[in-house]
Amino acid sequence: MPRQYAKLLALATVFSSSLLAQGLNTQASKDDWEEINFEFGSAVLSDGYPSLLRLADLLQKNTGYHVKVEGNTDNIGSERSNEKLGLARANTVRDFLVKYGANAGQIDVTTRGKRDPKYPGYKNRYSHTDVPRWMNRRVVLTVTDQNGKTVSDGGVGQAIQAIAPAPPQNPPCCDDILKRLDQITALLNDMKNQNADLRRQLDDVKNQQAALENKVNNLPKPLTEAQTSQVVDARLEKARDPRFSLLGLNIGADDRKNVTFTGSGRFFAPFKEHFAVQIQGEYLYFRNQKEGQGDIGLVNRIGRFQGGLFASFKNVDLSNGDVGQFQGIPGYSSTTPNSGLGHGNGTLGQGALVLDYIFSRGKVGLFGTKAFLDNATLNTANYTFQDASGNTVIAPNIFLQQYLHVVDQIGVQGTVGLWGNSYLEANIGYLKSVAHADRPGGTVRFVFPFRSRLAFTVEGGVNETLLRAGNSGRAVVGVEFGNLLRPKEFASVDHPIPMQVPRVRYEVAVRRIQRGVSPPVADAGPDQLGIPAGNVTLNGTGSHDPNGEALTYQWIQEGGPTAAISNANQATASFTAAAGQGYTFRLTVRNTDGQTASARTRVTTTSAPQVNILYFIANPTSINAGQTSQLTWSVQN
Repeated sequence: MPRQYAKLLALATVFSSSLLAQGLNTQASKDDWEEINFEFGSAVLSDGYPSLLRLADLLQKNTGYHVKVEGNTDNIGSERSNEKLGLARANTVRDFLVKYGANAGQIDVTTRGKRDPKYPGYKNRYSHTDVPRWMNRRVVLTVTDQNGKTVSDGGVGQAIQAIAPAPPQNPPCCDDILKRLDQITALLNDMKNQNADLRRQLDDVKNQQAALENKVNNLPKPLTEAQTSQVVDARLEKARDPRFSLLGLNIGADDRKNVTFTGSGRFFAPFKEHFAVQIQGEYLYFRNQKEGQGDIGLVNRIGRFQGGLFASFKNVDLSNGDVGQFQGIPGYSSTTPNSGLGHGNGTLGQGALVLDYIFSRGKVGLFGTKAFLDNATLNTANYTFQDASGNTVIAPNIFLQQYLHVVDQIGVQGTVGLWGNSYLEANIGYLKSVAHADRPGGTVRFVFPFRSRLAFTVEGGVNETLLRAGNSGRAVVGVEFGNLLRPKEFASVDHPIPMQVPRVRYEVAVRRIQRGVSPPVADAGPDQLGIPAGNVTLNGTGSHDPNGEALTYQWIQEGGPTAAISNANQATASFTAAAGQGYTFRLTVRNTDGQTASARTRVTTTSAPQVNILYFIANPTSINAGQTSQLTWSVQN
């Protein structure tokens, strides 16, 4: 018989151990009180009402006690918003206690925000089943007695136990006697019922063994390879980072009433919680220009702030360019044969920094750009000018070069939710021009979703790409389709969101360049032979430069009697010539490139005629007063 009891006791021990192993044991007691926790982002009480009612009653009865309520949040969100939320939760608990009997002077409130998480193991992003984050959204109650001594620092259950009066105690002697009597009674009852209990336990063990065998026999078969793959694929798909893609098509008219078309696409891929890659492209069609732009960049989000750095490339085709827009540029003429200006193709590049602040209805931010691939040459044509005679001359070494120049910009942009799911995207920037006046430019787009992946758009812009002498604009309508976030959802996700990348804005400029040099042409004027003596003019105004460069002049005497030259460094000089003399002068001209040329001219003057007396006869040769004499003579010249 003792051996049978021993076997039954062993079986009972095994059975009770198995029950403990199955989690049927608990550390809770009937005196435990429910703690206070909150839903995500909320300061509304959702549990713990009995605990708070009991605490309010104890504070009402014990006016000397004080409670400090400290609100806590989980780890999601900014420091500032969590501080505010923690204080709101503490105020909610205080208002409840005051409403149900506590004195407002007994309660102080403060906030710890997200600085003091008590329970580890929480995730860094929102999950409805994240228990540690639920337990961290709590209040801590610090109780001090009438002497200011802290008697409790924890949850509401500890606060109640600290304030509740201790149960009355019996005299020590009676307690000891009663306790011993209870022990004797329990021992007798145990011994009396031991046999019956062991028999029942043995029957239970047999029944459980049979039930266990049935369960083992009825267990489902292991998953097949295909089923296992399906489960793994489903779990991987659930854990994969989200991907977003968007396509857009627009058609409308520009400010010249010509048809314009736009097609765009964007791919956005978050990774590693705080990062994302954004790749996008756009094609713009105008009557006189075609543009294609590609952008790639990295986005980083921290709380409600995110920043992105992008590299953008744009190819511009002006093969059908409007040459009229280049009229008025010095040296350019639309009638110049094969001038080529107004046509060509070039590629530009710029870097862009974009910063966003995310709030409940969308985001706002700043952007700035700087070119790293600039001044793409479109075409080159010879420089033309009019000479002194009014003739059009083509310069052999000077050219007009048309090129594309990137316009640097800085501005603001934003995406804001409107009514329903509709929202507004807008940007405006200051454009720094080198060919024209500085000006603003921007785009406004209204998006009206009518399906989960379809939206109708209305868009308008001013100075969106090419800057001209005057402002330009366009207005278009279109559709967008793809999976995308609405602005009202931006704040609720913890990964980055797509950013607005500035378009590459540019202008067409013309510069004058020189390739090689050419010497000037010197012209000292025709020879002046057999002219009268006196003031003589030297005329070098026929000198010129084939490239239209400015000339300097220098007259030097090379032959003849020395003569003083007036205005020797001017195109027209003069000197005084003596009779019967010959002179030689050299004119040297120099252009701005340092090239020189020389020419000579000769000047000769006639002598004054001399009178030659052939004979002179007086008959008579001598006479007195009143007498006459006959004179006869002959001269030459």
